[in-house]
Amino acid sequence: MATVEELSEKIRAVINEVTGIPLSEIRADSVLAEDLELDSLAIAEIVVALDERLAIRISDDQIGALKTVNDLILHAVKSQ
Repeated sequence: MATVEELSEKIRAVINEVTGIPLSEIRADSVLAEDLELDSLAIAEIVVALDERLAIRISDDQIGALKTVNDLILHAVKSQ
């Protein structure tokens, strides 16, 4: 079971790979749509990448509730 810190690093790395946003700008409190300026397509690409690379599954119903990077991390922790 990965620690919260490990999951945080892995999720931030996926966001970086998918979007090209520097890791230094991807913080736990970053709001996906506002701070990182991600649109729904970019968020969907991140969700797919999290599933493929880390086996973190996020249903279509859950995506709307995930507003921040920390929300993604908490979802991943609960999914373990």
